[in-house]
Amino acid sequence: MRVPPAGPGGHRAFPDQPLAPPPVPEPEYARETSDSLTAESLLPGKRAAPGPGWRRSVYRATGGLLRFGESAAEMRRRDLINRVRTPVAGGHHRVAVLSLKGGADDYCDVAQVLEHSYSICITDCGTGLLHSAMSGVLRLADQIILVSSPSVDGARSASATLDWLEAHNCADLVQNGVVVLSAIRLKSKSTVDLDRLERHFASRCRAVARIPYDPHLEEGAEIELELLGSDTAEAYLALAAIVGDGLAWRRLTSWSTLP
Repeated sequence: MRVPPAGPGGHRAFPDQPLAPPPVPEPEYARETSDSLTAESLLPGKRAAPGPGWRRSVYRATGGLLRFGESAAEMRRRDLINRVRTPVAGGHHRVAVLSLKGGADDYCDVAQVLEHSYSICITDCGTGLLHSAMSGVLRLADQIILVSSPSVDGARSASATLDWLEAHNCADLVQNGVVVLSAIRLKSKSTVDLDRLERHFASRCRAVARIPYDPHLEEGAEIELELLGSDTAEAYLALAAIVGDGLAWRRLTSWSTLP
């Protein structure tokens, strides 16, 4: 008997025999992890209390019976926290914080030791780009954070730093970089156009963040998070979310022209 050619799904139809339907694929289920075990999923009716403000006051006064929806600020904060908690992809990531001060030992050797115990390493690069440790820092960095004051001189120095990086085979670090404009004075007579500065760096880098003046930071001592102003804390949370976004991918580059 002649065997007919195979039809869809590899099935063959013989005389007086209808074509069998293809097999139905098994449904795909989301993989369960420890993150799935939330209080909301395990405790029916359990929901987190609203954030600070009149919504929380009403919630507490009614014993949790009356609850209003999240405010726009609460939803934004929750989104930032979720971005900060983005799972780190590709194992160990290194973030280099650049400015024109500071200094530091043999970076490459230290980095190899740290990557076995930590998924993220943040390095305060310190001194200038020509410091002896910078070659190792830039060779291993996955992204950079460039800190600048919102002044003409500070912005020029920061932009010149980006020029130097682009000229030394680090253009991808520039494109994936984050520029931080950090205010250092409470009140200033400066007429610098901050929006213009932000547009300049946004055209060169992945993101720009503004950090407002904070008297606790001006002290220059050990930072206690609860002493930060609410605007400052929110700005740093936004910055952390931006950096977290960049930890979802890994950068592969050949470093052959670094000094």
